[in-house]
Amino acid sequence: MKKIINSVEFILLKGNKILVEKRKLTKRIDPGLLCIPGGGIEKNETKEQALIRECKEEFGINITEYSFITQLPYEHVEVDFLLNYFVVTNWEGKIKNLEAEKLIWIDKDNPKELDLEVDKKAIKALNKLK
Repeated sequence: MKKIINSVEFILLKGNKILVEKRKLTKRIDPGLLCIPGGGIEKNETKEQALIRECKEEFGINITEYSFITQLPYEHVEVDFLLNYFVVTNWEGKIKNLEAEKLIWIDKDNPKELDLEVDKKAIKALNKLK
């Protein structure tokens, strides 16, 4: 049985645009793919605490408004993930690229550029909420 990793994925929303990342080619999981950024939930950490920490680590921002969207499974060759998607609608600080190859704003109503089907499902769930 493969290990299951619990993680948070964060959709930064500005107007009709969402922030996605092109993953570095050196990443073990999904190198070079265009996807919604995220990170693992650490031991004794809630989903919300992980979300706040990861946004600070990856973008250098303090998030002030966010909502849970959905939880989706993602099967990978090495491990399986349980992805907890959040939408972030307000933050303090200027977004910096601290971990990705590059950051790109895309249209939330047309997420076809995303490489992972699970991310496209999360965007559909987000669009149903708005």
